[in-house]
Amino acid sequence: EEAERNRIQQKYEEEERARIVAVTKSNEANLQFRLPDGSYSTHCFSADAIFEEARSFVREVVR
Repeated sequence: EEAERNRIQQKYEEEERARIVAVTKSNEANLQFRLPDGSYSTHCFSADAIFEEARSFVREVVR
């Protein structure tokens, strides 16, 4: 039972490390905007984009 718990904990830690590495290497950021009618609009921005790009997207596309 102890060995099984250790195995599960080790697997969880390995998956968490892999997830962190994947996020760190990502060059994109997906933002999802919820609209007043309850629908969503999603757009992929460069990870280096400034927030003004997201604001412009909302003003020009989402409305």
